[in-house]
Amino acid sequence: MQPYPVARGHQGQAPLSPEEISEVFNPAAPTTRRDSFAGRTEQLAQIVDVVAQRGQHAVVYGERGVGKTSLAVVATGALVERRILALRVNCDGSDDFVSIWRKVVREAQMGRPLPPVVGIRELLTEATVSAGSLLAATHVTVDVVRQALQILSHPAPIVVVLDEFDRLEHVRTKRLFADTIKALSDHIVLATVIFVGVAETPEMLLGEHRSIERGLRAIHVPRMSAAELAVIVRLGFGKLQMSIADDAVARIGELSDGFPYHAHSLGLLASREAIRSGQGAVQVVHVDRVAPQVIH
Repeated sequence: MQPYPVARGHQGQAPLSPEEISEVFNPAAPTTRRDSFAGRTEQLAQIVDVVAQRGQHAVVYGERGVGKTSLAVVATGALVERRILALRVNCDGSDDFVSIWRKVVREAQMGRPLPPVVGIRELLTEATVSAGSLLAATHVTVDVVRQALQILSHPAPIVVVLDEFDRLEHVRTKRLFADTIKALSDHIVLATVIFVGVAETPEMLLGEHRSIERGLRAIHVPRMSAAELAVIVRLGFGKLQMSIADDAVARIGELSDGFPYHAHSLGLLASREAIRSGQGAVQVVHVDRVAPQVIH
Protein backbone atom coordinates (compact mmCIF):
# COMPACT_ATOMS: atom_id res chain seq x y z
CA MET A 1 0.00 0.00 0.00
CA GLN A 2 1.42 3.40 -0.97
CA PRO A 3 2.06 6.07 1.68
CA TYR A 4 -0.03 9.19 1.66
CA PRO A 5 1.78 11.83 -0.45
CA VAL A 6 2.36 14.36 2.32
CA ALA A 7 4.94 14.80 5.05
CA ARG A 8 4.20 14.67 8.79
CA GLY A 9 4.17 18.39 9.20
CA HIS A 10 7.96 18.82 9.26
CA GLN A 11 10.23 19.11 6.27
CA GLY A 12 12.49 16.19 5.53
CA GLN A 13 10.31 13.57 7.25
CA ALA A 14 9.10 10.52 5.37
CA PRO A 15 5.41 10.41 4.42
CA LEU A 16 3.01 8.63 6.72
CA SER A 17 1.72 5.28 5.56
CA PRO A 18 -1.79 3.98 6.29
CA GLU A 19 -0.18 1.19 8.34
CA GLU A 20 1.60 3.72 10.57
CA ILE A 21 -1.63 5.58 11.25
CA SER A 22 -3.49 2.33 11.99
CA GLU A 23 -0.81 1.27 14.45
CA VAL A 24 -1.51 4.38 16.50
CA PHE A 25 -5.28 4.71 16.04
CA ASN A 26 -6.64 1.18 15.88
CA PRO A 27 -10.30 0.98 16.97
CA ALA A 28 -10.58 -2.65 15.84
CA ALA A 29 -8.10 -4.04 18.38
CA PRO A 30 -7.37 -3.50 22.07
CA THR A 31 -4.45 -1.36 23.15
CA THR A 32 -1.66 -3.66 24.30
CA ARG A 33 1.21 -1.32 25.22
CA ARG A 34 1.35 0.77 28.38
CA ASP A 35 2.96 3.69 26.55
CA SER A 36 -0.03 3.83 24.19
CA PHE A 37 -2.61 3.65 26.97
CA ALA A 38 -4.17 6.72 28.58
CA GLY A 39 -6.27 7.19 31.68
CA ARG A 40 -7.84 4.48 33.86
CA THR A 41 -5.23 5.01 36.60
CA GLU A 42 -7.60 3.93 39.37
CA GLN A 43 -8.74 0.77 37.55
CA LEU A 44 -5.18 -0.19 36.64
CA ALA A 45 -4.15 0.12 40.28
CA GLN A 46 -7.12 -2.01 41.36
CA ILE A 47 -6.19 -4.85 39.02
CA VAL A 48 -2.54 -4.74 40.13
CA ASP A 49 -3.71 -4.83 43.75
CA VAL A 50 -5.94 -7.86 43.08
CA VAL A 51 -3.08 -9.77 41.46
CA ALA A 52 -0.83 -8.97 44.43
CA GLN A 53 -3.27 -10.49 46.93
CA ARG A 54 -3.53 -14.27 47.15
CA GLY A 55 -7.06 -15.53 46.96
CA GLN A 56 -8.33 -12.37 45.26
CA HIS A 57 -10.03 -12.29 41.85
CA ALA A 58 -11.77 -9.56 39.87
CA VAL A 59 -14.71 -8.84 37.62
CA VAL A 60 -14.17 -5.94 35.20
CA TYR A 61 -17.46 -4.65 33.84
CA GLY A 62 -18.99 -1.72 31.99
CA GLU A 63 -20.57 -0.65 28.72
CA ARG A 64 -19.42 -1.95 25.36
CA GLY A 65 -16.65 0.14 23.86
CA VAL A 66 -15.29 1.73 27.06
CA GLY A 67 -11.96 -0.11 26.85
CA LYS A 68 -12.35 -3.02 29.28
CA THR A 69 -10.22 -5.41 27.22
CA SER A 70 -7.47 -2.82 26.72
CA LEU A 71 -7.47 -2.19 30.46
CA ALA A 72 -7.10 -5.90 31.26
CA VAL A 73 -4.41 -6.44 28.62
CA VAL A 74 -2.32 -3.44 29.68
CA ALA A 75 -2.72 -4.21 33.40
CA THR A 76 -1.50 -7.79 32.95
CA GLY A 77 1.00 -7.16 30.15
CA ALA A 78 3.97 -6.41 32.40
CA LEU A 79 3.33 -9.23 34.86
CA VAL A 80 5.90 -11.46 33.19
CA GLU A 81 8.59 -9.18 34.66
CA ARG A 82 7.16 -9.99 38.12
CA ARG A 83 7.46 -13.73 37.41
CA ILE A 84 3.73 -14.10 36.75
CA LEU A 85 2.28 -15.75 33.65
CA ALA A 86 -0.75 -13.95 32.14
CA LEU A 87 -3.18 -15.88 29.93
CA ARG A 88 -6.17 -14.37 28.10
CA VAL A 89 -8.95 -16.24 26.31
CA ASN A 90 -12.15 -15.05 24.67
CA CYS A 91 -15.46 -16.65 25.56
CA ASP A 92 -18.05 -17.24 22.85
CA GLY A 93 -21.61 -18.42 22.60
CA SER A 94 -20.62 -22.04 22.05
CA ASP A 95 -18.53 -22.22 25.23
CA ASP A 96 -19.36 -23.89 28.49
CA PHE A 97 -17.54 -24.26 31.81
CA VAL A 98 -15.19 -27.00 30.66
CA SER A 99 -14.43 -25.69 27.16
CA ILE A 100 -13.22 -22.38 28.56
CA TRP A 101 -10.73 -24.01 30.91
CA ARG A 102 -9.50 -26.18 28.06
CA LYS A 103 -8.93 -22.97 26.10
CA VAL A 104 -6.84 -21.67 29.00
CA VAL A 105 -4.58 -24.72 28.91
CA ARG A 106 -4.17 -24.43 25.13
CA GLU A 107 -3.30 -20.76 25.55
CA ALA A 108 -0.60 -21.72 28.05
CA GLN A 109 0.90 -24.00 25.40
CA MET A 110 1.32 -21.12 22.95
CA GLY A 111 4.70 -19.49 22.49
CA ARG A 112 5.03 -16.32 24.58
CA PRO A 113 7.53 -14.44 26.74
CA LEU A 114 7.90 -16.39 29.96
CA PRO A 115 8.73 -15.27 33.51
CA PRO A 116 12.46 -15.40 34.35
CA VAL A 117 12.30 -18.67 36.27
CA VAL A 118 14.94 -21.36 35.83
CA GLY A 119 13.63 -24.21 33.66
CA ILE A 120 10.17 -22.67 33.33
CA ARG A 121 9.68 -23.70 29.69
CA GLU A 122 10.09 -27.38 30.52
CA LEU A 123 8.10 -27.06 33.74
CA LEU A 124 5.26 -25.29 31.95
CA THR A 125 5.20 -27.94 29.21
CA GLU A 126 4.84 -30.67 31.84
CA ALA A 127 2.19 -28.67 33.70
CA THR A 128 0.05 -28.07 30.59
CA VAL A 129 0.17 -31.77 29.73
CA SER A 130 -0.92 -32.77 33.25
CA ALA A 131 -3.60 -30.07 33.50
CA GLY A 132 -4.86 -30.92 30.02
CA SER A 133 -5.20 -34.58 30.98
CA LEU A 134 -7.33 -33.69 33.98
CA LEU A 135 -9.61 -31.48 31.88
CA ALA A 136 -9.93 -34.13 29.18
CA ALA A 137 -11.98 -36.31 31.51
CA THR A 138 -15.59 -37.01 30.68
CA HIS A 139 -16.85 -35.47 33.91
CA VAL A 140 -15.02 -32.28 34.92
CA THR A 141 -16.02 -30.81 38.27
CA VAL A 142 -15.08 -27.56 39.99
CA ASP A 143 -12.53 -29.46 42.05
CA VAL A 144 -10.94 -30.93 38.92
CA VAL A 145 -10.55 -27.40 37.53
CA ARG A 146 -9.04 -26.30 40.85
CA GLN A 147 -6.52 -29.15 40.63
CA ALA A 148 -5.71 -28.31 37.01
CA LEU A 149 -5.05 -24.66 37.88
CA GLN A 150 -2.96 -25.70 40.86
CA ILE A 151 -0.78 -27.76 38.53
CA LEU A 152 -0.69 -25.04 35.87
CA SER A 153 0.43 -22.42 38.42
CA HIS A 154 3.21 -24.59 39.84
CA PRO A 155 5.99 -23.26 37.52
CA ALA A 156 4.89 -19.64 38.20
CA PRO A 157 1.76 -17.87 39.48
CA ILE A 158 -0.80 -17.30 36.73
CA VAL A 159 -3.42 -14.68 35.91
CA VAL A 160 -6.28 -15.85 33.71
CA VAL A 161 -8.30 -13.18 31.89
CA LEU A 162 -11.67 -14.49 30.70
CA ASP A 163 -12.74 -11.86 28.17
CA GLU A 164 -16.25 -11.39 26.73
CA PHE A 165 -17.63 -13.35 29.66
CA ASP A 166 -21.04 -11.83 28.98
CA ARG A 167 -21.31 -14.20 25.99
CA LEU A 168 -22.06 -16.98 28.49
CA GLU A 169 -25.74 -16.93 29.29
CA HIS A 170 -26.45 -20.17 31.16
CA VAL A 171 -27.04 -19.66 34.87
CA ARG A 172 -25.48 -23.04 35.71
CA THR A 173 -22.25 -22.10 33.91
CA LYS A 174 -21.99 -18.86 35.86
CA ARG A 175 -22.62 -20.74 39.11
CA LEU A 176 -19.79 -23.17 38.31
CA PHE A 177 -17.39 -20.27 37.74
CA ALA A 178 -18.47 -18.67 41.02
CA ASP A 179 -17.86 -21.98 42.79
CA THR A 180 -14.43 -22.17 41.15
CA ILE A 181 -13.51 -18.74 42.54
CA LYS A 182 -14.45 -19.91 46.04
CA ALA A 183 -12.43 -23.12 45.62
CA LEU A 184 -9.36 -21.21 44.38
CA SER A 185 -9.59 -18.76 47.28
CA ASP A 186 -10.17 -21.46 49.89
CA HIS A 187 -7.17 -23.50 48.70
CA ILE A 188 -4.99 -20.41 48.06
CA VAL A 189 -4.14 -21.56 44.54
CA LEU A 190 -1.62 -19.23 42.87
CA ALA A 191 -4.08 -18.41 40.11
CA THR A 192 -5.97 -15.13 39.75
CA VAL A 193 -9.05 -15.06 37.53
CA ILE A 194 -10.21 -11.78 35.97
CA PHE A 195 -13.66 -11.83 34.37
CA VAL A 196 -14.22 -9.14 31.72
CA GLY A 197 -17.58 -8.42 30.15
CA VAL A 198 -20.35 -6.05 29.18
CA ALA A 199 -22.66 -5.54 32.14
CA GLU A 200 -24.30 -2.86 34.25
CA THR A 201 -23.45 -4.70 37.47
CA PRO A 202 -21.02 -7.51 38.39
CA GLU A 203 -24.00 -9.68 39.31
CA MET A 204 -25.11 -9.63 35.67
CA LEU A 205 -21.89 -11.45 34.76
CA LEU A 206 -21.53 -13.94 37.62
CA GLY A 207 -24.87 -13.86 39.37
CA GLU A 208 -25.35 -13.18 43.06
CA HIS A 209 -23.11 -15.37 45.22
CA ARG A 210 -22.48 -14.13 48.75
CA SER A 211 -19.91 -16.87 49.29
CA ILE A 212 -17.42 -15.21 46.92
CA GLU A 213 -17.92 -11.56 47.88
CA ARG A 214 -14.70 -11.42 49.94
CA GLY A 215 -12.62 -12.97 47.18
CA LEU A 216 -14.01 -11.04 44.21
CA ARG A 217 -13.23 -7.37 43.50
CA ALA A 218 -15.74 -5.54 41.33
CA ILE A 219 -13.98 -3.05 39.02
CA HIS A 220 -16.30 -0.76 37.10
CA VAL A 221 -15.00 0.81 33.88
CA PRO A 222 -17.06 3.97 33.23
CA ARG A 223 -17.05 6.15 30.16
CA MET A 224 -13.92 8.29 29.91
CA SER A 225 -13.81 11.96 30.79
CA ALA A 226 -13.13 14.59 28.14
CA ALA A 227 -9.67 15.10 29.64
CA GLU A 228 -8.84 11.39 29.33
CA LEU A 229 -10.05 11.30 25.73
CA ALA A 230 -7.94 14.35 24.96
CA VAL A 231 -4.88 12.52 26.28
CA ILE A 232 -5.61 9.58 23.96
CA VAL A 233 -5.92 11.91 20.96
CA ARG A 234 -2.83 13.97 21.74
CA LEU A 235 -0.79 10.88 22.55
CA GLY A 236 -1.71 9.37 19.20
CA PHE A 237 -0.92 12.44 17.15
CA GLY A 238 2.30 12.87 19.07
CA LYS A 239 3.38 9.37 18.01
CA LEU A 240 2.51 10.26 14.42
CA GLN A 241 4.46 13.54 14.79
CA MET A 242 1.41 15.25 13.36
CA SER A 243 -0.28 18.38 14.68
CA ILE A 244 -3.91 18.71 15.71
CA ALA A 245 -5.73 21.92 16.59
CA ASP A 246 -7.08 22.33 20.11
CA ASP A 247 -10.66 22.71 18.85
CA ALA A 248 -10.29 19.50 16.84
CA VAL A 249 -9.22 17.66 20.02
CA ALA A 250 -12.22 19.10 21.83
CA ARG A 251 -14.53 18.11 18.97
CA ILE A 252 -13.30 14.51 19.06
CA GLY A 253 -13.88 14.44 22.81
CA GLU A 254 -17.40 15.81 22.40
CA LEU A 255 -18.34 13.38 19.62
CA SER A 256 -16.78 10.37 21.36
CA ASP A 257 -19.19 10.71 24.32
CA GLY A 258 -16.84 8.91 26.67
CA PHE A 259 -15.96 6.00 24.39
CA PRO A 260 -12.25 5.49 23.52
CA TYR A 261 -13.36 3.35 20.57
CA HIS A 262 -14.92 6.45 19.00
CA ALA A 263 -11.87 8.56 19.81
CA HIS A 264 -9.61 6.07 18.02
CA SER A 265 -11.96 5.88 15.04
CA LEU A 266 -12.18 9.67 14.72
CA GLY A 267 -8.42 10.05 15.16
CA LEU A 268 -7.78 7.49 12.44
CA LEU A 269 -10.21 8.96 9.91
CA ALA A 270 -9.50 12.63 10.67
CA SER A 271 -5.75 12.14 10.22
CA ARG A 272 -6.34 10.45 6.88
CA GLU A 273 -8.72 13.22 5.84
CA ALA A 274 -6.19 15.92 6.70
CA ILE A 275 -3.48 14.15 4.73
CA ARG A 276 -5.76 13.65 1.74
CA SER A 277 -6.44 17.41 1.88
CA GLY A 278 -2.71 18.05 1.67
CA GLN A 279 -2.40 19.33 5.23
CA GLY A 280 -0.02 18.20 7.94
CA ALA A 281 -2.31 19.28 10.80
CA VAL A 282 -5.81 18.09 11.68
CA GLN A 283 -8.43 20.82 11.95
CA VAL A 284 -11.95 20.63 13.29
CA VAL A 285 -13.30 20.61 9.70
CA HIS A 286 -11.53 17.28 9.10
CA VAL A 287 -13.15 15.79 12.20
CA ASP A 288 -16.58 17.00 11.13
CA ARG A 289 -16.18 15.53 7.65
CA VAL A 290 -15.49 12.02 8.94
CA ALA A 291 -17.79 12.07 11.97
CA PRO A 292 -20.82 10.59 10.13
CA GLN A 293 -18.75 7.47 9.42
CA VAL A 294 -18.31 6.90 13.17
CA ILE A 295 -21.24 8.49 14.98
CA HIS A 296 -24.58 7.19 13.76
